[in-house]
Amino acid sequence: KKVEGDIPSLRLYNTFFVEGIKIGWPFPAVMKPQRQMAIHLVKALKNRRHVVLESPTGTGKSAAILCSVLAWQRHHHKALFARHDPSSPPNSIDLEPKPQKVKIIYCSRTHSQVAQMVSSLKSTPYRPRMAILGSRERLCIHKSIKPRGNYAEIIPGINVTNECRNRTRNTEKTRRRFLSTVESDQAYDDDDPPDDLPGDGDGGGGGEESAENQFLSRKKTCPHYRQLTSGRIANLANSTFVPNNKVDCCSVGGKKSTYGAHDIEDLVSFGVDPYLQKNVAFYRENSSQPFGLELKVNEGRRRGCYVKGAKKGFPADNGTLKEDDKILRVNGSNVAHMNSQEVAEIIRDSSNNPLLLDISRGGSGTLSSSDGRYSPHAACPYYISQALAKDAEIVFAPYNYVLDPGIRDALGIELMNSVVILDEAHNVEDTLREAGSGKFGEFELCELVVMLNNYALTEKSTGNMIELEPSGVPGDASGDVEYLCDLSHSLLIFIEKLIEDLRKSRTVFENNPGAKGAHKALRDYERFHSPDDTEYEILYDGPTGNGVGGKAVGCLGFFQRLGLSKSDFEKLLIRFNSLDKFHRGRDGSEEAVERDRTSNLFDRLGDLISKLYRAVEAPEHFYAAIVASANGSLEFASGGEPDVRGKSKPTSFPLIPPKTIAHPDRIPNPCLNQHCRAVSSNVFSPVRHGSYCDGSTPKWQAFLCLRLLTPGPLFSTLAQECHSVVLASGSL
Repeated sequence: KKVEGDIPSLRLYNTFFVEGIKIGWPFPAVMKPQRQMAIHLVKALKNRRHVVLESPTGTGKSAAILCSVLAWQRHHHKALFARHDPSSPPNSIDLEPKPQKVKIIYCSRTHSQVAQMVSSLKSTPYRPRMAILGSRERLCIHKSIKPRGNYAEIIPGINVTNECRNRTRNTEKTRRRFLSTVESDQAYDDDDPPDDLPGDGDGGGGGEESAENQFLSRKKTCPHYRQLTSGRIANLANSTFVPNNKVDCCSVGGKKSTYGAHDIEDLVSFGVDPYLQKNVAFYRENSSQPFGLELKVNEGRRRGCYVKGAKKGFPADNGTLKEDDKILRVNGSNVAHMNSQEVAEIIRDSSNNPLLLDISRGGSGTLSSSDGRYSPHAACPYYISQALAKDAEIVFAPYNYVLDPGIRDALGIELMNSVVILDEAHNVEDTLREAGSGKFGEFELCELVVMLNNYALTEKSTGNMIELEPSGVPGDASGDVEYLCDLSHSLLIFIEKLIEDLRKSRTVFENNPGAKGAHKALRDYERFHSPDDTEYEILYDGPTGNGVGGKAVGCLGFFQRLGLSKSDFEKLLIRFNSLDKFHRGRDGSEEAVERDRTSNLFDRLGDLISKLYRAVEAPEHFYAAIVASANGSLEFASGGEPDVRGKSKPTSFPLIPPKTIAHPDRIPNPCLNQHCRAVSSNVFSPVRHGSYCDGSTPKWQAFLCLRLLTPGPLFSTLAQECHSVVLASGSL
């Protein structure tokens, strides 16, 4: 009998019904805990409820969750499609869009656990359109950043994220330069982008290159990102990763097939050589049934085995092979240099079920992904995975990609009307609390002051006018225009308020002779040898157990002390988004170290503003504390030498221009912003930002510690927007 799932093979295992939904099952029997889980899941999904599943390890949670949710997804879609009017004439205007399947987002804590979930999917009778999301660190294949192959060497000191951002930005600019310049030496076609440009390697340029090539080589670009605009890459990715309607490759006799389900390694292998497709599987009902594969007869000196077609009704007739595909491996054996007759004999004598083929579709016809050789059309796996995720029916990702609002927004993950499954959910609370918490020190805030002050001193010109970006909050002022200097000045004033609060608190701590001062901390160090990273609390704004007038206020006192409100942070978010877009759009001509440092500072600034905004929205769930710790080591804080073997070296404040190492006493430039000029009482003593950025090395440093005490504020977004949230673990 035909079973529920994506395959027409008849010899699969059981099916069972829950609430009228037929669930395909990959095992001989359904255990009682698995049936109970399926019942709870289907009932909850039907009624848009959330689910908490606790079941010990070994009771088959993964299979029960995947099969139940995928069966409900298809049943739900069929029900919606049945209500949609399919009988309307072709030329009529259909006011209601066709219903889309509810997207499933399956999350676990680490990439390795996510890979295990993909492995579990391979053993089920379902092959949905899927995607797996990973970091640039795991998916990059650029030879100057993350070379691939058996003999590839790790390149030290590379910030993969910043390098990728810079190269993709420059690739887009180079593409626009070619498309807009009629006199360019070479024509540029998005459907056939150039395989190689001067900036694709390490950059540097020079030599006898043309002026245009010298310009291009100074800008590091990415050939793999450039290939994403070509139709051939889209077609190859679709044929490799998107299951067709004739999938005949699911579990038979408990075996697994990779076709239609891919992991990180499959994406990387495809990126290195898109023409190479591995483990194309063909199943037969019995060992005597032929596979029905037709091969071309070799003509002339042509070597290798090429596909002619497949006989209708046979296992090879599942739509995966195309004419002129070259067979490279049969069941793991290299046949790349054999002719068609030799390969046909190997296939005919094979007793394997399934038959596994590695094929090359229009490429070099070699197994290039293992020996480190790249196809000239190698494509970026990171952006391919994001493209696949847009239309996927199920997406696999680590926790933080969904739970952390910043990462979720950056990847464009939509929660609305989706089903989010959080496996190993006993880690969710800690992950959410960590995502809502942050620690920000004096030194990095001073680095932000130096960076923002440089922007604040720019001239008011047309080239420095920035359109304000939307912040994602109601009633924002997006669409307005501000000068770069004014926009940066708003952020600069905010950072200086934080620094002033930290500096005052540090001074109080250093001069306090009591139990909560630096003198007591140093006495404890002498007596008990306290660790160098010991933190000493100076100020605390958070839950006290009493509140104010019986009302919980949390860290509200911190924001009142600084004079900051929710509306202030809404404005700051708009200005940060606009400045960040301006920074990301620059040509990246500065040195890699400086570019990485600036990008990291922007990331930290965005992190600071977004987390404080969430805290001011719900202060009762947060506490804000100012703590002090020794700069480098307690040995240095007690008056010892800064360079002590085995101790961390102390950090110095940055220098704000025009201060230099040789001239640290120079006075910073006066602020020309009309706000600062208005508040200055004396025209001869204007406001000068960052005067404390003088290169000095204090004995102590202060930190702002923001801690989210409950996962509720972040999890409420998932609970409100998602169709259902499933929490599953062996121990909750």
